[in-house]
Amino acid sequence: MLSTQPLNPSQLNGAEMGSLLYSVVTCQDIVKHVSSEMKEALISYIRTSGSKFSIMIDESTSVSAKCCLIIYIRLVFEDEVTNYFLDFVELEEKDGKVLRSALSSRWQTVDCQLIC
Repeated sequence: MLSTQPLNPSQLNGAEMGSLLYSVVTCQDIVKHVSSEMKEALISYIRTSGSKFSIMIDESTSVSAKCCLIIYIRLVFEDEVTNYFLDFVELEEKDGKVLRSALSSRWQTVDCQLIC
């Protein structure tokens, strides 16, 4: 017989996690906050360390057929070349001008943070 109770994987695994992340909105807020803090820490590291870096971009189409641009920063961290996710931009078209515009608008925010 099927249960109508919501499935809680943490309880099935024997771990009682409480009701911390039962809300999808709460989970999204936590992820946004952590990613924002990580991005600030990355920019701060680049600014204070003087580390040289490069930008890598990847254009892709999502499962829902939307064009998107993924921006990475590549730098040396603790003597190891490391790639960091920087941003994700949804695009209206798959066009060179749109790609350039999206990259430059996102980069202006990061560049200002790196220079200031």
